[in-house]
Amino acid sequence: MILVPGPVELHPRVLKAMSEQVISHRSEKFSELLMKIVNDLSWAIGAENEAKIALLTGSGTLAVESMVYSLVNPGDSVLALEFGEFGKRLRESLESRGANVFTIKAPPGRTPEAGEIETIAKKIKPKYIATVHVETSTGTMINNLKDMSKLAEEFGAKLILDAVSSLGLEELYMNKWSINAIASCSQKGLGAPPGLSLVALSEEAVKRVCETTGKPSYLDLCKNLRFLEKRETPFTPAVNLMYGLAEALKLLREEGIEERWKRTKRLSELLYNMTEDIGFSPLAEETNRAHAVVALVPPNGFSATEIVKALRKKEIYIASGMGDLKDRILRIGIMGYVNESHIEKLVKEMAEIVGRKKIE
Repeated sequence: MILVPGPVELHPRVLKAMSEQVISHRSEKFSELLMKIVNDLSWAIGAENEAKIALLTGSGTLAVESMVYSLVNPGDSVLALEFGEFGKRLRESLESRGANVFTIKAPPGRTPEAGEIETIAKKIKPKYIATVHVETSTGTMINNLKDMSKLAEEFGAKLILDAVSSLGLEELYMNKWSINAIASCSQKGLGAPPGLSLVALSEEAVKRVCETTGKPSYLDLCKNLRFLEKRETPFTPAVNLMYGLAEALKLLREEGIEERWKRTKRLSELLYNMTEDIGFSPLAEETNRAHAVVALVPPNGFSATEIVKALRKKEIYIASGMGDLKDRILRIGIMGYVNESHIEKLVKEMAEIVGRKKIE
Protein backbone atom coordinates (compact mmCIF):
# COMPACT_ATOMS: atom_id res chain seq x y z
CA MET A 1 0.00 0.00 0.00
CA ILE A 2 1.62 3.23 -1.18
CA LEU A 3 0.76 6.33 0.85
CA VAL A 4 3.84 8.46 0.18
CA PRO A 5 3.29 12.04 -1.09
CA GLY A 6 3.67 10.80 -4.66
CA PRO A 7 4.03 8.77 -6.74
CA VAL A 8 0.77 6.91 -6.15
CA GLU A 9 -0.62 3.47 -6.82
CA LEU A 10 -2.10 3.50 -10.30
CA HIS A 11 -5.64 2.58 -11.20
CA PRO A 12 -5.84 -0.64 -13.31
CA ARG A 13 -7.30 1.38 -16.17
CA VAL A 14 -4.26 3.67 -16.13
CA LEU A 15 -1.89 0.69 -16.18
CA LYS A 16 -3.79 -0.84 -19.09
CA ALA A 17 -3.73 2.40 -21.05
CA MET A 18 0.06 2.58 -20.74
CA SER A 19 0.41 -0.76 -22.54
CA GLU A 20 -0.69 0.72 -25.87
CA GLN A 21 1.81 0.62 -28.73
CA VAL A 22 4.06 3.67 -29.16
CA ILE A 23 3.00 6.09 -31.89
CA SER A 24 4.91 8.75 -33.79
CA HIS A 25 4.84 12.09 -32.01
CA ARG A 26 4.41 13.74 -35.41
CA SER A 27 1.24 11.81 -36.25
CA GLU A 28 -2.40 12.86 -36.20
CA LYS A 29 -3.15 10.21 -33.58
CA PHE A 30 -0.58 11.78 -31.26
CA SER A 31 -1.99 15.26 -31.88
CA GLU A 32 -5.42 14.03 -30.81
CA LEU A 33 -3.95 12.51 -27.63
CA LEU A 34 -2.02 15.69 -26.80
CA MET A 35 -5.00 18.00 -27.26
CA LYS A 36 -7.28 15.75 -25.21
CA ILE A 37 -4.80 15.91 -22.33
CA VAL A 38 -4.36 19.67 -22.64
CA ASN A 39 -8.13 20.26 -22.66
CA ASP A 40 -8.68 18.02 -19.63
CA LEU A 41 -5.84 19.71 -17.74
CA SER A 42 -7.35 23.10 -18.50
CA TRP A 43 -10.59 21.90 -16.92
CA ALA A 44 -8.83 20.38 -13.88
CA ILE A 45 -6.87 23.55 -13.18
CA GLY A 46 -9.89 25.83 -13.42
CA ALA A 47 -8.61 27.59 -16.51
CA GLU A 48 -11.81 27.10 -18.53
CA ASN A 49 -9.80 26.64 -21.75
CA GLU A 50 -8.55 30.23 -21.54
CA ALA A 51 -5.03 29.38 -20.36
CA LYS A 52 -2.34 27.78 -22.49
CA ILE A 53 -0.89 24.58 -21.09
CA ALA A 54 2.61 23.35 -21.83
CA LEU A 55 2.96 19.59 -21.33
CA LEU A 56 6.53 18.62 -20.45
CA THR A 57 8.46 15.36 -20.22
CA GLY A 58 10.05 15.55 -16.79
CA SER A 59 9.23 15.85 -13.10
CA GLY A 60 7.46 18.64 -11.24
CA THR A 61 10.84 20.26 -10.71
CA LEU A 62 11.14 20.70 -14.49
CA ALA A 63 7.75 22.43 -14.53
CA VAL A 64 8.72 24.81 -11.73
CA GLU A 65 12.06 25.69 -13.30
CA SER A 66 10.49 26.11 -16.75
CA MET A 67 7.94 28.48 -15.21
CA VAL A 68 10.67 30.46 -13.45
CA TYR A 69 13.11 30.67 -16.38
CA SER A 70 10.39 31.44 -18.93
CA LEU A 71 8.55 34.13 -16.95
CA VAL A 72 11.31 35.84 -14.98
CA ASN A 73 14.15 37.87 -16.46
CA PRO A 74 17.40 38.45 -14.57
CA GLY A 75 16.96 41.50 -12.37
CA ASP A 76 13.19 41.16 -11.98
CA SER A 77 11.97 41.79 -8.45
CA VAL A 78 10.28 38.73 -6.94
CA LEU A 79 8.76 38.20 -3.50
CA ALA A 80 9.19 34.52 -2.59
CA LEU A 81 7.28 32.82 0.22
CA GLU A 82 9.27 30.04 1.87
CA PHE A 83 7.82 27.68 4.45
CA GLY A 84 9.48 24.37 3.66
CA GLU A 85 11.96 22.53 1.45
CA PHE A 86 10.10 23.10 -1.81
CA GLY A 87 9.63 26.78 -1.11
CA LYS A 88 13.39 26.86 -0.59
CA ARG A 89 13.90 25.18 -3.98
CA LEU A 90 11.56 27.68 -5.64
CA ARG A 91 13.52 30.54 -4.12
CA GLU A 92 16.82 28.97 -5.23
CA SER A 93 15.51 28.61 -8.80
CA LEU A 94 14.59 32.29 -8.83
CA GLU A 95 18.04 33.21 -7.52
CA SER A 96 19.72 30.98 -10.13
CA ARG A 97 17.73 32.77 -12.81
CA GLY A 98 19.20 36.05 -11.54
CA ALA A 99 16.02 37.52 -10.08
CA ASN A 100 16.20 40.10 -7.32
CA VAL A 101 14.57 37.90 -4.68
CA PHE A 102 13.04 39.08 -1.41
CA THR A 103 12.07 36.19 0.85
CA ILE A 104 9.48 35.89 3.60
CA LYS A 105 10.03 32.74 5.64
CA ALA A 106 7.78 30.91 8.09
CA PRO A 107 8.71 28.02 10.41
CA PRO A 108 7.50 24.45 9.73
CA GLY A 109 3.75 24.14 10.17
CA ARG A 110 3.06 27.80 9.49
CA THR A 111 2.81 30.06 6.43
CA PRO A 112 3.78 33.74 6.05
CA GLU A 113 1.28 36.16 7.54
CA ALA A 114 -0.87 38.19 5.12
CA GLY A 115 0.07 41.43 6.88
CA GLU A 116 3.77 40.77 6.46
CA ILE A 117 3.31 39.93 2.79
CA GLU A 118 1.38 43.16 2.25
CA THR A 119 3.99 45.24 4.08
CA ILE A 120 6.91 43.85 2.06
CA ALA A 121 5.02 43.95 -1.25
CA LYS A 122 4.09 47.58 -0.67
CA LYS A 123 7.73 48.39 -0.02
CA ILE A 124 9.44 46.54 -2.87
CA LYS A 125 6.69 46.53 -5.56
CA PRO A 126 7.61 43.04 -6.87
CA LYS A 127 6.93 41.92 -10.42
CA TYR A 128 5.92 38.50 -9.11
CA ILE A 129 4.88 36.85 -5.88
CA ALA A 130 6.02 33.22 -5.99
CA THR A 131 4.80 30.53 -3.61
CA VAL A 132 4.20 26.84 -3.14
CA HIS A 133 0.50 25.96 -2.68
CA VAL A 134 0.91 22.74 -0.66
CA GLU A 135 4.34 22.39 0.93
CA THR A 136 5.08 18.67 0.54
CA SER A 137 7.77 18.72 3.21
CA THR A 138 5.52 19.99 6.01
CA GLY A 139 1.89 19.24 5.09
CA THR A 140 1.22 22.98 5.18
CA MET A 141 -0.94 24.93 2.72
CA ILE A 142 -1.48 28.51 1.61
CA ASN A 143 -5.24 28.67 2.11
CA ASN A 144 -5.95 32.18 0.82
CA LEU A 145 -4.65 32.15 -2.75
CA LYS A 146 -7.57 34.21 -4.00
CA ASP A 147 -6.81 37.00 -1.53
CA MET A 148 -3.09 36.75 -2.22
CA SER A 149 -3.67 37.16 -5.95
CA LYS A 150 -5.76 40.28 -5.29
CA LEU A 151 -3.00 41.61 -3.06
CA ALA A 152 -0.43 41.00 -5.79
CA GLU A 153 -2.53 42.90 -8.31
CA GLU A 154 -2.78 45.88 -5.94
CA PHE A 155 0.97 46.30 -6.24
CA GLY A 156 1.19 45.48 -9.94
CA ALA A 157 2.55 41.98 -9.31
CA LYS A 158 1.51 38.57 -10.65
CA LEU A 159 1.09 35.37 -8.64
CA ILE A 160 3.04 32.32 -9.81
CA LEU A 161 2.35 29.01 -8.13
CA ASP A 162 4.01 25.66 -7.48
CA ALA A 163 0.95 23.37 -7.37
CA VAL A 164 2.91 20.13 -7.66
CA SER A 165 1.22 18.56 -4.61
CA SER A 166 -2.13 20.33 -4.81
CA LEU A 167 -3.49 20.01 -8.35
CA GLY A 168 -6.47 17.67 -8.29
CA LEU A 169 -6.53 17.49 -4.49
CA GLU A 170 -7.02 21.00 -3.13
CA GLU A 171 -9.44 23.72 -4.23
CA LEU A 172 -7.82 25.64 -7.09
CA TYR A 173 -9.29 28.00 -9.68
CA MET A 174 -6.74 29.54 -12.01
CA ASN A 175 -9.11 31.96 -13.74
CA LYS A 176 -11.38 32.97 -10.86
CA TRP A 177 -8.35 33.57 -8.63
CA SER A 178 -6.36 35.38 -11.35
CA ILE A 179 -3.26 33.20 -11.01
CA ASN A 180 -0.64 34.08 -13.61
CA ALA A 181 1.05 30.68 -13.92
CA ILE A 182 0.76 27.25 -12.32
CA ALA A 183 3.32 24.43 -12.37
CA SER A 184 2.36 20.85 -11.53
CA CYS A 185 2.95 17.21 -12.40
CA SER A 186 1.31 13.90 -13.26
CA GLN A 187 2.08 11.54 -10.37
CA LYS A 188 0.23 13.04 -7.41
CA GLY A 189 -3.30 14.43 -7.43
CA LEU A 190 -3.91 13.44 -11.03
CA GLY A 191 -3.21 9.77 -10.27
CA ALA A 192 -0.99 9.20 -13.29
CA PRO A 193 2.55 7.78 -13.64
CA PRO A 194 5.57 9.96 -12.84
CA GLY A 195 7.52 11.57 -15.65
CA LEU A 196 5.16 14.24 -17.00
CA SER A 197 4.63 17.79 -15.80
CA LEU A 198 2.84 20.92 -16.93
CA VAL A 199 2.80 24.69 -16.76
CA ALA A 200 -0.48 26.56 -17.21
CA LEU A 201 -0.14 30.15 -18.37
CA SER A 202 -2.60 33.03 -18.37
CA GLU A 203 -2.98 35.18 -21.49
CA GLU A 204 -0.60 37.77 -20.01
CA ALA A 205 1.91 35.07 -19.06
CA VAL A 206 1.87 33.66 -22.59
CA LYS A 207 3.05 37.03 -23.91
CA ARG A 208 5.67 37.23 -21.19
CA VAL A 209 7.28 33.83 -21.84
CA CYS A 210 7.88 34.80 -25.46
CA GLU A 211 9.58 38.04 -24.42
CA THR A 212 12.05 36.76 -21.82
CA THR A 213 15.57 35.95 -22.97
CA GLY A 214 18.43 33.63 -22.08
CA LYS A 215 16.35 30.51 -21.44
CA PRO A 216 17.75 27.00 -21.85
CA SER A 217 16.00 25.36 -24.80
CA TYR A 218 14.38 22.59 -22.75
CA LEU A 219 12.97 25.14 -20.28
CA ASP A 220 11.63 27.49 -22.96
CA LEU A 221 7.84 27.50 -22.66
CA CYS A 222 7.48 29.81 -25.65
CA LYS A 223 8.96 27.08 -27.84
CA ASN A 224 6.52 24.57 -26.32
CA LEU A 225 3.52 26.82 -27.01
CA ARG A 226 4.57 27.43 -30.62
CA PHE A 227 4.62 23.68 -31.20
CA LEU A 228 1.30 23.37 -29.39
CA GLU A 229 -0.24 25.57 -32.07
CA LYS A 230 0.67 22.75 -34.47
CA ARG A 231 -0.68 20.20 -31.93
CA GLU A 232 2.83 18.89 -31.34
CA THR A 233 5.58 18.96 -28.72
CA PRO A 234 9.03 20.41 -29.48
CA PHE A 235 10.89 17.33 -28.21
CA THR A 236 10.19 13.61 -28.18
CA PRO A 237 7.58 13.08 -25.44
CA ALA A 238 6.94 10.11 -23.16
CA VAL A 239 4.07 8.77 -25.26
CA ASN A 240 3.06 5.85 -23.05
CA LEU A 241 3.04 8.04 -19.96
CA MET A 242 0.70 10.31 -21.87
CA TYR A 243 -1.65 7.38 -22.47
CA GLY A 244 -1.68 6.86 -18.72
CA LEU A 245 -2.26 10.54 -17.98
CA ALA A 246 -5.13 10.71 -20.47
CA GLU A 247 -6.85 7.80 -18.73
CA ALA A 248 -6.19 9.26 -15.27
CA LEU A 249 -7.79 12.52 -16.36
CA LYS A 250 -10.76 10.56 -17.69
CA LEU A 251 -11.15 9.00 -14.24
CA LEU A 252 -10.95 12.45 -12.70
CA ARG A 253 -13.70 13.67 -15.01
CA GLU A 254 -15.85 10.71 -13.95
CA GLU A 255 -15.33 11.40 -10.25
CA GLY A 256 -15.58 15.19 -10.61
CA ILE A 257 -12.89 17.63 -9.54
CA GLU A 258 -14.90 19.01 -6.61
CA GLU A 259 -15.77 15.49 -5.45
CA ARG A 260 -12.09 14.59 -5.41
CA TRP A 261 -11.35 17.69 -3.36
CA LYS A 262 -14.07 16.61 -0.91
CA ARG A 263 -12.77 13.04 -0.74
CA THR A 264 -9.23 14.23 -0.07
CA LYS A 265 -10.43 16.53 2.71
CA ARG A 266 -12.65 13.85 4.27
CA LEU A 267 -9.89 11.24 4.33
CA SER A 268 -7.25 13.63 5.65
CA GLU A 269 -9.53 14.71 8.48
CA LEU A 270 -10.21 11.07 9.28
CA LEU A 271 -6.47 10.44 9.45
CA TYR A 272 -5.80 13.51 11.61
CA ASN A 273 -8.55 12.46 14.04
CA MET A 274 -7.64 8.77 14.25
CA THR A 275 -3.93 9.38 14.75
CA GLU A 276 -4.59 11.95 17.46
CA ASP A 277 -6.27 9.17 19.45
CA ILE A 278 -3.03 7.14 19.44
CA GLY A 279 -0.65 9.92 20.36
CA PHE A 280 0.36 11.54 17.07
CA SER A 281 -0.05 15.28 16.54
CA PRO A 282 -0.27 17.41 13.37
CA LEU A 283 2.76 19.49 12.49
CA ALA A 284 0.74 22.21 10.77
CA GLU A 285 -1.59 24.58 12.53
CA GLU A 286 -5.24 23.77 11.85
CA THR A 287 -5.83 26.86 9.69
CA ASN A 288 -2.88 25.93 7.43
CA ARG A 289 -3.17 22.15 7.28
CA ALA A 290 -3.07 20.59 3.86
CA HIS A 291 -5.37 17.73 2.93
CA ALA A 292 -3.17 16.30 0.17
CA VAL A 293 -0.19 15.72 2.49
CA VAL A 294 -0.66 14.94 6.19
CA ALA A 295 2.41 15.64 8.35
CA LEU A 296 2.40 14.06 11.83
CA VAL A 297 4.72 14.27 14.82
CA PRO A 298 5.17 10.82 16.46
CA PRO A 299 4.56 10.29 20.18
CA ASN A 300 7.46 10.93 22.54
CA GLY A 301 10.05 8.16 22.40
CA PHE A 302 9.46 7.26 18.75
CA SER A 303 11.37 8.47 15.72
CA ALA A 304 9.79 8.92 12.32
CA THR A 305 12.42 6.70 10.75
CA GLU A 306 11.68 3.69 12.93
CA ILE A 307 7.95 3.98 12.28
CA VAL A 308 8.51 4.21 8.52
CA LYS A 309 10.76 1.13 8.62
CA ALA A 310 8.28 -0.83 10.72
CA LEU A 311 5.45 -0.03 8.32
CA ARG A 312 7.54 -1.13 5.34
CA LYS A 313 7.77 -4.59 6.86
CA LYS A 314 3.97 -4.61 6.54
CA GLU A 315 4.29 -3.38 2.93
CA ILE A 316 2.82 -0.01 3.85
CA TYR A 317 4.83 2.89 2.47
CA ILE A 318 4.77 6.39 3.94
CA ALA A 319 7.57 8.98 4.12
CA SER A 320 9.59 10.56 6.89
CA GLY A 321 10.47 14.26 6.91
CA MET A 322 12.90 16.22 4.77
CA GLY A 323 15.87 18.36 5.77
CA ASP A 324 15.81 19.33 9.44
CA LEU A 325 12.55 17.41 9.89
CA LYS A 326 13.89 14.13 8.51
CA ASP A 327 13.53 12.08 11.69
CA ARG A 328 10.90 14.25 13.36
CA ILE A 329 7.76 13.85 11.25
CA LEU A 330 5.82 11.39 9.11
CA ARG A 331 4.39 12.47 5.75
CA ILE A 332 1.39 10.66 4.33
CA GLY A 333 -0.04 11.33 0.89
CA ILE A 334 -3.82 11.37 0.47
CA MET A 335 -3.35 10.86 -3.24
CA GLY A 336 -4.50 8.46 -5.91
CA TYR A 337 -7.33 6.07 -5.14
CA VAL A 338 -7.19 6.14 -1.36
CA ASN A 339 -10.31 5.26 0.62
CA GLU A 340 -11.37 4.82 4.25
CA SER A 341 -10.08 1.25 4.40
CA HIS A 342 -6.54 2.39 3.54
CA ILE A 343 -6.62 4.98 6.35
CA GLU A 344 -8.02 2.50 8.86
CA LYS A 345 -5.40 -0.11 7.99
CA LEU A 346 -2.58 2.41 8.25
CA VAL A 347 -3.71 3.70 11.64
CA LYS A 348 -4.20 0.17 12.96
CA GLU A 349 -0.58 -0.65 12.13
CA MET A 350 0.67 2.65 13.52
CA ALA A 351 -1.18 1.98 16.76
CA GLU A 352 0.48 -1.41 17.09
CA ILE A 353 3.92 0.09 16.46
CA VAL A 354 3.61 2.68 19.19
CA GLY A 355 2.07 0.18 21.59
CA ARG A 356 -1.27 1.90 21.97
CA LYS A 357 -4.70 0.38 21.74
CA LYS A 358 -5.45 -1.32 18.45
CA ILE A 359 -7.93 0.30 16.13
CA GLU A 360 -10.65 -2.21 15.48
